[in-house]
Amino acid sequence: MLINFLCRLTKSLQRKRLFSKLHSFGDKFSCDPSTKILLPRFFSAGNNVFIGEQSYISAKVDIADNVMFGPRVIILGGNHHFAVKGRFTRDLKQDPSKEVIPILIECDVWIGACSTIIGPVTIGSGSVIGANSVVTKSIAPYTVNVGSPSSAIRLIFNDADLFEHLCALGNDKLLAKKIVYSRNFMVGDKSLPVVNRSDDYWE
Repeated sequence: MLINFLCRLTKSLQRKRLFSKLHSFGDKFSCDPSTKILLPRFFSAGNNVFIGEQSYISAKVDIADNVMFGPRVIILGGNHHFAVKGRFTRDLKQDPSKEVIPILIECDVWIGACSTIIGPVTIGSGSVIGANSVVTKSIAPYTVNVGSPSSAIRLIFNDADLFEHLCALGNDKLLAKKIVYSRNFMVGDKSLPVVNRSDDYWE
């Protein structure tokens, strides 16, 4: 009983310590204390964001609302220099004059367990990243992406249902049309299978 109480207290203190260092986060932000955020002053998260246990974030990251990470997600923002004559790779440093480009994770994204995201990239709104995927380029909105490197294997809703879905979430029609267009432009291949589980949802 006492051990359980002390464990819960320790986790609570670790969580408070982590949260106090973050640049910003919204309501209902949840991050397991086992997660490592190496650049907390460059970390921003919106409302209703969940980050699973043992995730590792070493990047400038902006996360929008209603995003969830599975456990052990890795986000890396920079690359390391190599192939410089007369220098050990271990000793090479980043150019301080170059601005750090953030990794953008738009709203309603689900990132599966053990996925790796290497920036700079944008993860489009409503997209799903399958477990163990490696993301090296920006992801189109409302697509399911898997693999290493990840690629789109399914569309989430057809164009008409996606437009209706976005409007139902409170987006204005102009923005909804823009997101549908953006997906079609980025994916190109409209022959991808479509996922729509609206009729199967129990609630």
